[in-house]
Amino acid sequence: MLRPYLPRILIYEIVGAAPRRRFRIRLYGTLVSRYSGRDPTGKFVDEVIEPHTYVEYERGLNMIVDKAWPVRATGSYHFVDRSFVHFESITMPLTTGGSEIAQLLNVNYYNDEE
Repeated sequence: MLRPYLPRILIYEIVGAAPRRRFRIRLYGTLVSRYSGRDPTGKFVDEVIEPHTYVEYERGLNMIVDKAWPVRATGSYHFVDRSFVHFESITMPLTTGGSEIAQLLNVNYYNDEE
């Protein structure tokens, strides 16, 4: 069911609990990789994002976990080989069958996709 969407998907694994929660990238889709110019699969988000940028990014990821809400985002990214690229994404909390959120599923769309 997810196979056609895999290139545009990121899956974050939640490691630890607040306030020391971290997010490991378990899946980094090929389309996302092509846009970002890297493949940080297996790394923690705080290892691949500049510290000043990570503060806001972490706040958003933690809110999704704490509230168990899906979040839609739109905006612009500045990628390695392009000027600003407009995107739309949704990030959804996932459980492994219980009530604890174990992962976040993020799906991205870029306005200039070929």
